[in-house]
Amino acid sequence: MFVGNYVAWFPDNWSSIAYTYQLWSLPYEFQIYLFLPLLFLLYVSIGKRALAASLLCILPLCLLGRVAFALSGASIPAVYLTPFLRPESTIAGILVAIGLTRRLPMPLVAAAFLLSGIGLVFLPYIHTPVGSVLVFIPAGLLAGSLLHIALYAQNVARLLRWPPLSYLGTISFGLYVFHAWSFDQGKALLQLAHIPENYPTTCAAGLAHCVLAATLSYRILEQPLLRLKPRYISQMPKADQAGSGKP
Repeated sequence: MFVGNYVAWFPDNWSSIAYTYQLWSLPYEFQIYLFLPLLFLLYVSIGKRALAASLLCILPLCLLGRVAFALSGASIPAVYLTPFLRPESTIAGILVAIGLTRRLPMPLVAAAFLLSGIGLVFLPYIHTPVGSVLVFIPAGLLAGSLLHIALYAQNVARLLRWPPLSYLGTISFGLYVFHAWSFDQGKALLQLAHIPENYPTTCAAGLAHCVLAATLSYRILEQPLLRLKPRYISQMPKADQAGSGKP
């Protein structure tokens, strides 16, 4: 679970187990989570501006790492699947999360979002050596600016609070895990019902199956685990509760 993205460096291994090829991003995330406590301690001890400067200093090293991989002829997935070779989006998210972008003018952020999107369109394709080096820079800017817009643009925030979208966010883990399997099952259901397969019907059947599977997963597996969290916190000593941010 913690090294699956490195196993996926090798294309023959990537899809050896059906419907698991997309799960590489779980260990990708877990490897980042290992460093979050350290980043939090740095944030508390040196402040957000110094932390931001430290994170930004990492970017040239990561760029050099991507250049080295491209020159060595390594497969493109080796870059794409490795968090410490393409941390731009992660760092952008951290900068937004600590409030460093809070006072940026919205037109400036919107321009960054638009220009980075244009850059992604016109830069070389990611599955080329040059593309594997360059595209993560505008991708990180796009992700960071989009997150900022979602947080601080009231109209966008209001849209994201729309109950159907909010519910999909609640079951998002299951949507991610099951989507590849669900869309194949959706096609099978269309065949059983003798409904013609085309893009709209395939998408509708696959999405419906995926939402159902994710809902069951959330109700049966995730929700019982989530209920343990407040129970555990209520049993903690008061000093520990204060450290956890609970009253």
